[in-house]
Amino acid sequence: MTSIAELTQDFVNPQKGGLLADRRTMTIGQLELSPFNVRTNAEDTSPNDAMEKSILAFGLIHALRVHPMKGRKNKWGVHAGGRRYRAIKALIGRGDLPGDWPIDVVIREASDADLQAESAAENILRRELRSYEIFQGVAKSHRRGDSPEKIAAICGQEVITIRKWIRLGNLAKPVFNALEAGAITEEQAKAYAATEDHALQIDAFEHLHKLHDWDKAPAKIRAYLRVSDVETTRLLRFVGADAYTAAGGALELDLFSDGADERARIKHEDLLRQLAFDKLAGVQESTRQRTGRPDLRFVAQPPQASHGGPDLFLGVSAKVLSRDMLGNPDRLELPDGDIVAFIRIAEGGEPDVSYWWETSKAKYGSKKDRPGTSAATFPPRSASLSAPGAAIGGMVAYGAKPLADAEIKQESGLTQEGIEIFRSIRTTILRGALIENAEASAPGGDAATDYLVWAQLRILVKGDMAHLVGVRGLTSAERGPDSARDHIGATEASRRFALALHELQQQSFLTCEDLAEAYLDYRASASHLKRMAAAVVTGMALQRSLGGSTYRLPIHDAVAADLDLLDDERIRTFWRPTGAMLDLLPKSDRLAIAEPFVETASFAPWSRQKSSEITTLVLQVVTGAAATVRASMADAAARWVHPLLRFAPIAPSPAETLEAAE
Repeated sequence: MTSIAELTQDFVNPQKGGLLADRRTMTIGQLELSPFNVRTNAEDTSPNDAMEKSILAFGLIHALRVHPMKGRKNKWGVHAGGRRYRAIKALIGRGDLPGDWPIDVVIREASDADLQAESAAENILRRELRSYEIFQGVAKSHRRGDSPEKIAAICGQEVITIRKWIRLGNLAKPVFNALEAGAITEEQAKAYAATEDHALQIDAFEHLHKLHDWDKAPAKIRAYLRVSDVETTRLLRFVGADAYTAAGGALELDLFSDGADERARIKHEDLLRQLAFDKLAGVQESTRQRTGRPDLRFVAQPPQASHGGPDLFLGVSAKVLSRDMLGNPDRLELPDGDIVAFIRIAEGGEPDVSYWWETSKAKYGSKKDRPGTSAATFPPRSASLSAPGAAIGGMVAYGAKPLADAEIKQESGLTQEGIEIFRSIRTTILRGALIENAEASAPGGDAATDYLVWAQLRILVKGDMAHLVGVRGLTSAERGPDSARDHIGATEASRRFALALHELQQQSFLTCEDLAEAYLDYRASASHLKRMAAAVVTGMALQRSLGGSTYRLPIHDAVAADLDLLDDERIRTFWRPTGAMLDLLPKSDRLAIAEPFVETASFAPWSRQKSSEITTLVLQVVTGAAATVRASMADAAARWVHPLLRFAPIAPSPAETLEAAE
């Protein structure tokens, strides 16, 4: 009996031995599957569309190997090439090929053992190509002049698949070598192949390959390549893709996008920014006309507070004098004084104009003090929203909580349980923001660590009471009322926190019983896990503040300012209103929430509705599902946040106050 090794040599080089006999053509009726064919797996034996398309386009590239069937006159058994045989039979059965289509065969006269061995030899040789070999081969064919369409026909693949393979096969050499060596995954290679720019690929690879695996995720690679960059995407929506391309700009589509977001890279950022600058000039001119201020100045950012974010105390509300045919304000009135304007390009590309006092002195004149975070921070009770007052930001003092809560009850109409629920939700929002901050890979993503270290230092060195910063043994931390659990569980902030906690619970530094070993495991852990651990610990420490002396702790506001949680839109990324939460409020307050946003005629009969129906109507308004919302107020309604869930800007230091008053 001939060995498989010997048969393999003869299979590769048929001139070497006499194992292979004559070559001829036969029809499908003369053939049947041989009992000596070694492939038995149902999936492996089945032909696929690619094989059938290839046969239709180019014929049978490799001949079938057949032998005479014993006891069956003029019948030949296919012992090597069973999948090709099945593909031809299926094509003939569907009428795609004629019944007498000539099939190339090579006839073998051999023993049963040799036929079995030859079938094994062919399949051993047909080891599947590795993916990078496919990419490289397809790319070479394309460089030799074959079009993607022709290669697709040969391979029986979709054209888009071939274009992706070409992109991967043409990766910059260092990146392709890393794929070939297994140093990067195929998904990472696809991220690098989001652009054809080799210089950019190499720059990204050299920068990222030194970092931890967490920082080499496909999303991080695309971010470095500025694929679907948030800033430039907004500018493109503002300018318009047609205007950008008409001016000579180009978009490079990420071929490996899943189709949901259609990722692309702006190839000519300078041109896009110039177009945006020109269009902004038009927005500025129309704004000057609407406000009747031909000399209105525009600033690159709103006036900044000491904590680094916008100084919300200096925000200005423009009075609407008239509206256009669509209901949009076309004439505005600003207060007298030094007012500046800031244009923010929203995510959808719409310009959002806001107005600000240029300085504290412009607003307050010679006053030496600015308003604190008291009732003046919120609208009066007679306004559109309920207004918790001084009790929310009152002085922290022992025994002050009952008095503060009593005042909140009187001002907001909430029960004691309602106050505790709002307090729990607000703390949960802050915890969610800490998790988001921990997930950021950019500098500044370590707010939780800084807070934890600082709090310990304050207790040990300064002698501050632990409850003021929330850091001590966490076993007896306040949990809030049981009824708050459902409200908290419905938030995005809670979901993020739970996922982070689950990830940490799987790590050896928590599961290992040997504390010394667990500590060393933590020391050796990835930096993102340490940041996550610090965020979870800090979030749990903040839970203690549910038993604080007052509803609002200034330190919470400071952390919120650091996490950029001072505007309603940001808070809505961690929390959404629910009917259960709205039901905590009196009927009159629910109506007051919706009234500014709803057309007058539509809102008039609401007060006669049942309480449950009012909740449903108000929830639709503040979640963007109501058709009755004024067009000009749609964005504000969708960003609505109850004042009790907001965080306040930090009051300036005495030195800043004096400087502003000069």
